[in-house]
Amino acid sequence: MSNNPVITMPDTGQESSAELAPLPSFEEVMNSLAVLDSIPPPGEPVPDDPIYCNPKIRGMRWTLNGPLETAIMVARGWDFDPDEVAEPYYQGLENGKPVWHPIAKTAITKPKVSSLQLCVEPLDLWDYNWMEVHEGHTDFDEIYDPANVLYGRLPDVAKAKAGGIDDDRQLLICCGLKRPWERGTELLVKATGAFVTVHDFVSAVHLYLMARRDDILDSMNLDWGRTRKPFLPETRLMVEWNGSKGLDVTDEAEWMDHHTRHLRKPKPYSGGIPLAHWKEMIAAAKKSAEGNARWTRPEIPWGPEDD
Repeated sequence: MSNNPVITMPDTGQESSAELAPLPSFEEVMNSLAVLDSIPPPGEPVPDDPIYCNPKIRGMRWTLNGPLETAIMVARGWDFDPDEVAEPYYQGLENGKPVWHPIAKTAITKPKVSSLQLCVEPLDLWDYNWMEVHEGHTDFDEIYDPANVLYGRLPDVAKAKAGGIDDDRQLLICCGLKRPWERGTELLVKATGAFVTVHDFVSAVHLYLMARRDDILDSMNLDWGRTRKPFLPETRLMVEWNGSKGLDVTDEAEWMDHHTRHLRKPKPYSGGIPLAHWKEMIAAAKKSAEGNARWTRPEIPWGPEDD
């Protein structure tokens, strides 16, 4: 039984479903794949990805700057279209009850699951990012003011031992800042009906992410890979889909950069051999090698790798 908090929302508008038996959780589906033989029986191939997201959610423009009623717009797909008028996820009240976009009633995953453990990249990498910044600041053998620098054992001894870091030489405080050990994502999203719907997911997760917005910003500011620092409290944040149950959080500028690449003209190829000519030569070489036991690439210098 997980000790992580469970958030369920009463107003999902979930479509009725007559399930013969309770559905497994996301983790149970993934674990069931792990116990399969590496070579499946004939006619029963193991899928590369046993669970995948509802493709419609890729068109959700999810902001992390206010309440759910103003947070999400629903577009046609992943790519940003400046001429498209996206539809609001919250569509007002009807008889005193909120009305949500039709996508709200659909399952968040296929196959449907009864629950899933949320993963949020900035939260799950918070401890790693903190250590990347602070680990070289101090020396265990030196004496420091414990309010500024403190070494000791990590609080979760069992998990620390499993990770091989269960000694008393672990950095707990540096620069007066407490290490965010065990401050990763701690949310189990459960279905309010037979399966987890899009609304089950976004309504629970939005509340959770808003409550941890400061933690997300702190982790983003510690992340060497993010170049648009500092991320201030007023930074406008966007939620990105990252796998079947994972999320990333970016600022609006990075989100727009990700979603408008299709609008940019590709740079012309500047190699020694034109790409089209290279592909023609490769195709001709393969054709001439038909019937041979082994085909080798012709010796052509400075050409790009074929796709």
